[in-house]
Amino acid sequence: MLFIVPALMAAFPASADPAADRDKYRTECAAGKALSCGALGKMQYLGQGGPVDKDSALINLETGCRAGDMLSCSTFGLMSVNGEGVSPDWETGMGALDMACRGGVPAACHEFAVQDLFAEEGNGDFSIDWKLLEKACKGGWIESCRKLGDLFTEDRPGITNPHEGRRFYKLACEGGDAGACTMLGSMMFQGLGGAADVPGAVAMFVKACEKNNAEGCNNAGVLMYQGKGVPQDRKGAEKAFRKSCAADDRSGCQELATILKERGDAASVKEARDLYLKVCDRGMSESCLLGGLILLEDKTDAESARKGRMLMEKACASGIGLACYHAAAALKETGKAEFAETARQLAATGCQAGDAESCYLLATMLQSGFGGPANAQSAAQLMSVCCDAGLKKACGGGK
Repeated sequence: MLFIVPALMAAFPASADPAADRDKYRTECAAGKALSCGALGKMQYLGQGGPVDKDSALINLETGCRAGDMLSCSTFGLMSVNGEGVSPDWETGMGALDMACRGGVPAACHEFAVQDLFAEEGNGDFSIDWKLLEKACKGGWIESCRKLGDLFTEDRPGITNPHEGRRFYKLACEGGDAGACTMLGSMMFQGLGGAADVPGAVAMFVKACEKNNAEGCNNAGVLMYQGKGVPQDRKGAEKAFRKSCAADDRSGCQELATILKERGDAASVKEARDLYLKVCDRGMSESCLLGGLILLEDKTDAESARKGRMLMEKACASGIGLACYHAAAALKETGKAEFAETARQLAATGCQAGDAESCYLLATMLQSGFGGPANAQSAAQLMSVCCDAGLKKACGGGK
C-alpha cells in the first residue's frame, strides 16, 4: 500500500480565519449543505482551525464528493486507498479518484496512476496510466510531468523512451521542478533522448541550482570549473559548491574544499581542512584521505600528525589503498618501534587494495625487516610488480 502525501489538498482556498470558517462549515454541513461538508472535511484532514480529525474528515469528504465536489472526491479516494480514517478500501478509493480525474482534478489523475502502477493491488497497466499522468501534466500537475520523466528514463522493458523522458523533464523543469532541471541537464550533457548540448546542460544545472537543488549546483560547479560548455569560471564554481555545501551536501563540500586547497593561502587551506574533516565524519572516505594529507603536511604540530594518521587509517579501512600508504609511511616516519608492526600491516593492506606505493613501501620493509621478519624473495617479487605498474623507483630492486 502506498502512502502519498495528498498535495492536492492545497487546491482548497486558504482561509484568513480558519477557526471561524471551520465553525461556519460545520454549521452549514449540519444544515444539509453537502459542499460545506466537503470544505469542513478538508479542514479536519489538515488540522486547519482545529485538531486533525481524519475519521470525521472521511465522512464529510464523502458527503462533499456525493454532492459533486471533485476535490472532495480526490481526497476521499486517497484516504480510502491508504486507510486513513477507515480500513483500506481499494475499490472505493480508486473509484473516487477515477471520478475526480474525469471531473477535471489533475492531481486525482496523478494519484490514480501512481497507485495503479506501484501499489500491490494495482494493475500496473502503463499503457493506460501514462496517459493519465500525461493528462495531469497537461493540466498543470508538475509532479506528473516529473514522474513521466522518471518512468521513461528508467530501465523498464517496453517503457524506456529517452526522447519522451527528456520531453517531460523539460515540462517539469519549466513548471518549477528543480530536480527535473537537473535530470534534463544530465540528459542534454550525455546526448540522451536528443542531441548533446553541453552549454544547454550547464544552463539547466544553473537553473536547478538557483532553486536550491544541490545536485544541480554540483554539476554546474564541475562544468564551470572545467570550462565545459562555458568559459572556465572558478569563482562561479566556488559559488555553486558553496550553495550545495550550505545545503549539507557532502559532495558539494568536498568539491569546495578541493578548490580552496588549490588556492593555497593559509586561510583557504584551513577552511578546506575543516570541510574535509566534516565530510569525513559523514562517511566520505576520500575526504578522510584529503583532510589527512593536509594535517600530515603540518610538520610543526604533533597533534595534527596524530589526527592525520588516524584519518588515513580510517580511509584505509574503507578500501582506499593510497590512504594505507600514507598511514604506514607516517607511522614509519615517527621512528617509534611500537608502530612498526602496524605500519607494515597498513602497507600490506594498501598493497592488497592495488596501491603501488603501498606495495613499494611493503617491499622496503620486507628488505629491511621493518615491522616483521625480512624476506628478500617476497621483497624482490613486489619490486617487480611495482616496476611493471610503472613505479620507476621500484625498477632495479629499488636502488
